Amino acid sequence: MNYRTHVRTERRREGSKGGPFTVSLTGQWLVVALFASAIAILSRRQEGTFLWIGSVLGLAAAAGFFVQFDSVANWRRGMLCALALLLGAMFTLQVFIALFTD
Repeated sequence: MNYRTHVRTERRREGSKGGPFTVSLTGQWLVVALFASAIAILSRRQEGTFLWIGSVLGLAAAAGFFVQFDSVANWRRGMLCALALLLGAMFTLQVFIALFTD
């Protein structure tokens, strides 16, 4: 058994445990969708309830980012991770603009 086969077998075994924090493609897309919706909310309005809703969605996405993107399996998931990271940076910038402007 070579190294690649062994790693694939171990990943398959780890994935079959089904613990509460398993990495899934659906969870990764959910993180991207949460970031995108937080950015959309904060781009339209930046005061009151909209600021709170956008911030909570963005914080949930940031927490999900650290859970769902702990390992990148291939280049497609790597691109998805990069997209989520850029959306996270954009969300952070929008929150700072909302908090520190008149």
